[in-house]
Amino acid sequence: MSRKKSVVKHYDEASRFYDELYFPEQLKKHVIALSLVNPDLGAKVLDVGCGTGLLLEKLAQIDHLAVGVDISRNMLEVAKHRVDKGVMLVVADAEALPFKNESFEAVFLITVLQNLINPVKGLKEAFRVLNRGGKAFITFLKKAEGSSRFRQRLRRSGFKVETILDLEGIPDLMILCVKV
Repeated sequence: MSRKKSVVKHYDEASRFYDELYFPEQLKKHVIALSLVNPDLGAKVLDVGCGTGLLLEKLAQIDHLAVGVDISRNMLEVAKHRVDKGVMLVVADAEALPFKNESFEAVFLITVLQNLINPVKGLKEAFRVLNRGGKAFITFLKKAEGSSRFRQRLRRSGFKVETILDLEGIPDLMILCVKV
């Protein structure tokens, strides 16, 4: 089985209990993400690897045009029951996003990159669909790789790093980037 198919299978199976395991941890990251990115009301925002829709639910509540992408149909099925009908959910690969260049004012990639075969390709895709001047909030598991290697990946993908947060009790390094 390919690595990508293995990831899909894992998240399809995890969809039934994902929120029970990770809701508190994800909520902390989402609060930080929204406070740093702070998109304008009505902004078109993309959540790559949206999973069960926890962040999408918050984005829709504060009047954003929210779009969620995930490679797992089962995760999106859970998200569909959580979010407004106005939230668009798309089965897609983070390494090949089905959107036009510069389509979004903000992009979120929260705890996604460690699941990609080519994280730089995923970052380049996020950069491609982000408007010039737009913000991206990107996290990666600290245990997955070192921060200097990750910063190199961000630079290779075109992002300008604005803020890096390494907070106690959160297993991810959190980075706010801008497309300049």
